[in-house]
Amino acid sequence: MNHTNSDFNPADTPHLASQSPLPSPEDLCAAMLTPVLMFKGDLDHPIYLNAAALDLLGEEHIESAITKLHSSALFGSSEEKEKLIGTLRASGYAEFSTQPRCVTDTIIGNIYTSADQNGVPFYITFLRLEAKLKKQKQFAQDVNSVITHELRTPLTSIKGALEMLHPKVVGPLSDKATALLKIAHTNCDRMLELIQDMLDSNEQTQTQKTAEREVTALAPVLSNIATSLQGYGTYHGVEIRLKSVDDTLAVNVVPSHLIKIVTNLISNAVKASQKGQHVEFWAESSEDKIKILVKDNGSGIPAEIQDRLFERFTRSQWLNEKSTGSSGLGLNIVKTLAETMDGNVSFVSDAGKGTTFCVTLPKALLT
Repeated sequence: MNHTNSDFNPADTPHLASQSPLPSPEDLCAAMLTPVLMFKGDLDHPIYLNAAALDLLGEEHIESAITKLHSSALFGSSEEKEKLIGTLRASGYAEFSTQPRCVTDTIIGNIYTSADQNGVPFYITFLRLEAKLKKQKQFAQDVNSVITHELRTPLTSIKGALEMLHPKVVGPLSDKATALLKIAHTNCDRMLELIQDMLDSNEQTQTQKTAEREVTALAPVLSNIATSLQGYGTYHGVEIRLKSVDDTLAVNVVPSHLIKIVTNLISNAVKASQKGQHVEFWAESSEDKIKILVKDNGSGIPAEIQDRLFERFTRSQWLNEKSTGSSGLGLNIVKTLAETMDGNVSFVSDAGKGTTFCVTLPKALLT
């Protein structure tokens, strides 16, 4: 049952009636660092601006700020404003981007709408400067890059030192020392893998718009991937098999992106497999597309995570006893890279039988 404000009486609920009244929307917005505007009835004259909004407009008084907003076409032309209102009526939320005459930078806005008891629309608008958003995003990427690089160097040194403690180098170790060494080695590998995933994620964000595609023959690329991953498969006790690939198959891709996509999928397939099982991959032609498929014989992907499998930080449990866990970034990287090349990625998973991933990419003709 829905209730309006008039249906509710704090006196009917003694433990609420004795508490202080809730703050008004204006009080809540006043302390926000994000510029906030409130409108009632239309989007012409705001009834409230917080201090951050006044600062954005370069004004000290609400009256002068309202005048400036009214003359600066914050929401664009009349047609654009009407379209925005139509979206708000339909969904209660809208986004917009504009460069009003009152500021020198593009403004990104989010609007939420409701109505009072008389049905008069009420709009609350949050504003952000595009340049500031870009600066914040770049700062986050720079911090991520510095942290990951600074962590990788000492971890690589630690891994090298741990390998020098192997019984084949220093001689027999006690069972306890061997167990502790294995724990240290496993966690070192896990951290290095996480750092690499973070670097890959950061790299694809920065380069996805600038990397150039080229016509790439599939057979040699897939063969090189199979060869490079044999040691990885052997370590996990899983055979990696490449089916025969037609020499005429080619795709229009960024070669490094293609290698990263297939390598990530095979790596996951190996982790999902038990010792003694095998992973196979191959390519096939389908009209104007090329499909690259990677199949394992593991236990399948749990139903509860299938809908969010390609989201960042979604992790699955691995069957292989030598797997070091997952950062939850690998499949998100695969999906993002495929989409930047006008491709897509999908999967079919059967409980107890395994999973097949399919990457679809634009077909190209070899010259």
